[in-house]
Amino acid sequence: MNQGDPLEPLGRMRRMALDQARTDLADSLRAEEHAAAALARIVEAIRRETGIACSVDGSDALVERFGRWLRGARVSEGDATAARDAAEQATAHARRVLGAARAAARAAERRGEPDSRPS
Repeated sequence: MNQGDPLEPLGRMRRMALDQARTDLADSLRAEEHAAAALARIVEAIRRETGIACSVDGSDALVERFGRWLRGARVSEGDATAARDAAEQATAHARRVLGAARAAARAAERRGEPDSRPS
């Protein structure tokens, strides 16, 4: 675009929006990764502790303690699943915003190009 182009501020704003959309997507992907890892740790802990509980002959008190732990672990699993789902939705939204920002930036760039259509 020419320096005196009145659409230059629009192009600059579109490029800034594109940069922000890229940053937001990267942040969303990191949050999604952390949420998925947290859920995986909880699921693994439930699997491991259930295996141990099933292999040990324990007293009623031990079984009750495991039952209380398992109820809490299932609540944590539900919370972690909800967090992962929300992170996935945020990532999908960030991808859509990035697509729109790319399209807007391309449109702004095309406005500054000379018309190449035949007369």
